[in-house]
Amino acid sequence: GGTNDGDAVDVDVDVGTKVKVKDEVEDLYLLLRSVLRSHPDVTAVSSGAILSTYQRTRIESVCSRLGLQSLSYLWRGGPQRSLLESMLSAEDDEGGGGGGGG
Repeated sequence: GGTNDGDAVDVDVDVGTKVKVKDEVEDLYLLLRSVLRSHPDVTAVSSGAILSTYQRTRIESVCSRLGLQSLSYLWRGGPQRSLLESMLSAEDDEGGGGGGGG
């Protein structure tokens, strides 16, 4: 159907053959487009980009194509160690949920 099912995309290359290319940007585009169809009131996407300009700009590009605002609240928010410590401290303050333990 019209939703992203996670399959690779056929792409024509200059020698005239088709190869399977996994493109996470197009997967994200298709996923967010599907979300917008089901929830047209969505206006923004929040991502966890911290330091990777490559990651942040690819997300921003997809958002721009769909008329969405890209939110990167953690972007360049300080040293990674400090950010991790803040997250762990906040988790402790909230009762330590998350369910990831062993």
